[in-house]
Amino acid sequence: MWFGMMTVMMVPTVWPWVSAFNRFSSPVASGFSRTGTFIAGYAAAWLLYSIAAASIQLLLPHELPKALAAGILFTAGAFQFAPIKRACLMHCRNPLTYFLT
Repeated sequence: MWFGMMTVMMVPTVWPWVSAFNRFSSPVASGFSRTGTFIAGYAAAWLLYSIAAASIQLLLPHELPKALAAGILFTAGAFQFAPIKRACLMHCRNPLTYFLT
């Protein structure tokens, strides 16, 4: 479930990266293409994250104390305004400049 959800959520974000990577990579005569390897590596990273998230979900009790649940939601909401999120989004929105540098 986690991997399926992450795949569907991340496809719109990663598609410009895959397209740009495909344009700039040279073709390979045998084996997987570089673009296929790029996609497999990206999927593997999200698979590891999905396994970790599912494990945490199974290990936590079914009902968290309300204060802890509120703290988790507050932290997730506060991250939306964090400078590191803006820095990461700046690179994700335009992959062409990332590959050129």
